[in-house]
Amino acid sequence: MHEQQEEDTKCRSAAALAAPNTKKSTEDENNKPYTRVTEPYRMLTLYEAQVLQAITFDVIVVGSGAGAGVVAAQVASVGESVLIIEKGKYYSPDELDPTSELDTMTKMYDGHGIQYNKTGTVGIIAGSTLGGGIYIYFFFEATFKRDLATVKARIGVTNKGIKHSKPNKILKDGCAKLGVSTTDCPNSTRDFFPPRKSHRYSLNKPHHQQQQQQQHASSGTPNTWLRDAEAYGARIMDQTEVTKVLIKDGKAVGVECVYKGSKTKFSYTSKIVVVAAGSMHTPTLLKKSGLKNKHIGRHLKVHPTTYVQGYYYSQDGSAPLQQQQHDGSGTRIHVAPLPPAVSAMVFPWRGSLALKQSLAKAKYAMPLAISTTDMDGYDDMTAATKDMAMWRLTRQDEAALIHGVIRACRILAVTGAKEIVSSQMDVEPFVFDEQTKGNGGGLEAVKDPAFNAWLDQIRLVGVPDGVYSMHQMGSCRMAQHPQKGVTKVTGETWEINHLYVADTSLFMTASGVDPLLTVETLAYGVARHIISRLGKPSW
Repeated sequence: MHEQQEEDTKCRSAAALAAPNTKKSTEDENNKPYTRVTEPYRMLTLYEAQVLQAITFDVIVVGSGAGAGVVAAQVASVGESVLIIEKGKYYSPDELDPTSELDTMTKMYDGHGIQYNKTGTVGIIAGSTLGGGIYIYFFFEATFKRDLATVKARIGVTNKGIKHSKPNKILKDGCAKLGVSTTDCPNSTRDFFPPRKSHRYSLNKPHHQQQQQQQHASSGTPNTWLRDAEAYGARIMDQTEVTKVLIKDGKAVGVECVYKGSKTKFSYTSKIVVVAAGSMHTPTLLKKSGLKNKHIGRHLKVHPTTYVQGYYYSQDGSAPLQQQQHDGSGTRIHVAPLPPAVSAMVFPWRGSLALKQSLAKAKYAMPLAISTTDMDGYDDMTAATKDMAMWRLTRQDEAALIHGVIRACRILAVTGAKEIVSSQMDVEPFVFDEQTKGNGGGLEAVKDPAFNAWLDQIRLVGVPDGVYSMHQMGSCRMAQHPQKGVTKVTGETWEINHLYVADTSLFMTASGVDPLLTVETLAYGVARHIISRLGKPSW
């Protein structure tokens, strides 16, 4: 089949291969939600990749995450030719084993899992596959709100119909007993699939299997914006690393890249280049391309996150999170769908026997993630090597994280957890046994002297050994002047014309919450400016 595809492709000219598609996005057909999310994307073949070097695209997008998908879809929707280049490999749902955590992590994540910053204090978790994952002046408030509403509608963001899982109910109950408010987080999952057994979720299934199945049904970038872009004729290359943006007379004119690990370099030309490779890789590519702005690779912001875990021996497994708890310090607590292998990494190693015991009782575990906003963390990616960041927590952030850990432990205790584990190596797990007053949970548990002495030990030890971040932002921030940032408020770089940034690198500060909606709304505005630059009417 693959050989036949190659033969069919060779009969087509470069112009025909690059020609935009005139058909409407599938979501517009019959006014129905997208129904093709299970169909594999079509990646460019080697022959197509060679032939397409002969033509000039309107826009080349480096990366395929949230910002990249929005820009590609919007530009392609007005009839412009678009080439998306993703360094990670595209995997169809059939190529992922939902029962293997190792398989998913090694295939879907940058560095095949968790990478650490230069000092080894923060684990960076970033996607590396198709779809990956502010203070703004160029948006009038009304325009930004309109773009935000458009993005929310496209990916189906809503808090209607939320059905809380058992862990979420426990979290909500614990917060109520402690007098802490909770917030239902809007969800971006649509019912893409017809009802069938393979896509129903059961509380008896391992937590990570439910999470991986839900990924195929979620309305993330692979199932929305990138589907739109493909439907409008955008071409997609995976396993292709862009090594340099080509610049001529102060303008971006294309990219140089390496196709699927080959030694041969490919070059593609375009009228505009959009870099959306993520906050960890976008600054590196800009520097390799010769940009000198002093802010490139600086001001990196993250969401420092650590974990605690409680064991409820009368509870079963759980479904993915849908609720968070907020407190006045800016710390957020939410149910964390940790698969066993990841749990083994984020909690301290206490020997092989302890690991086996924790795996044996994994179905009774309820992990909580504690995240704080990076208020003023020190960073310097310019001093780093191999894309690793020099970043560390400030005392303010450390205090906020510990405050959140204490509160999370209290929530677990008040709701009846029999054992509570922190991610601090020097703090042993706390067990409510027959001798402790709070063995039955409730307010007696949080008043228990032994438990409070254990909390004091957590405060004394300080920042947990395991601190991670799934969100990286701000390493090529936008500003009104080149002395303050890398790009203009339109997303175009100050140094090079026709070179844009459209990912979380643009953020002026940490978002404090999942940055998906913000980056997609920003990218929507960047796309509007690009379309105007190309001489097409913008919305």
